[in-house]
Amino acid sequence: MDKYIYNFNNKKSDKSLIITLIIMVIIIMFIINPQKYSKSVLNGITLFALNVLPSLLPFFFLTKLLTSLVNIDLLTHFLRRPLKKVFKLPPQFAYIMFISMISGYPIGANLVGELCARDKDKNRVTRLAAVSSTSGIIFVTGTIGGAMLGNKNAALLLYAAHISAALLFAFISGLFVKNKNIYYGNGNFNNNFSDNALSQSVYSAVVSVLSVGVLIAVFYMLTDMLSALPLLEGFFGNLFGYCGI
Repeated sequence: MDKYIYNFNNKKSDKSLIITLIIMVIIIMFIINPQKYSKSVLNGITLFALNVLPSLLPFFFLTKLLTSLVNIDLLTHFLRRPLKKVFKLPPQFAYIMFISMISGYPIGANLVGELCARDKDKNRVTRLAAVSSTSGIIFVTGTIGGAMLGNKNAALLLYAAHISAALLFAFISGLFVKNKNIYYGNGNFNNNFSDNALSQSVYSAVVSVLSVGVLIAVFYMLTDMLSALPLLEGFFGNLFGYCGI
């Protein structure tokens, strides 16, 4: 029975309690006003279906197929040396960074998972995941620039700042990395041709793009829930007003 008793001296238990309370509040707010928040989810799904899905799905599919069939070393030959010297990143990571900047999240994180499946160094894996968690240029220019901002030039500026931040993080964090922690030995991607590469690429693309859709829909709902709280609405309203937004 002791395992069912809450331990107030355990930090993990405190964190679990806080998360539980937050989730319960969200559930109660949804029960109180299901019509409003169901509409919020629908708005998120509509945005995803009309603006995000058409730009992400082809890239998810093609990058997965590329990873399965193509010799990755040929694609990233010229990136491997500066990646190792300047950013202290493993040579194999050149392909991940290249694809992440083009296709965006969660492709980069997915490829990091493939490369680091047997890596026990959590700090190294966390650093690689942070560097590769970027938005794709099609998503930024098409969805954010076209559908949300209505200004592709602003989207390009946003994308440039986004990538620059990732590279700056890679450079600064690389200053604390020792050379012996750069290499992965024989770690590489499984890029051998297989008869089911096409079907696997389709499955992976569908799962990845649907996960993005679920996140968009849920965060649309959470945004409306936060705006329903007067204290938070007043705080952010004053903050944005002070910034001229």
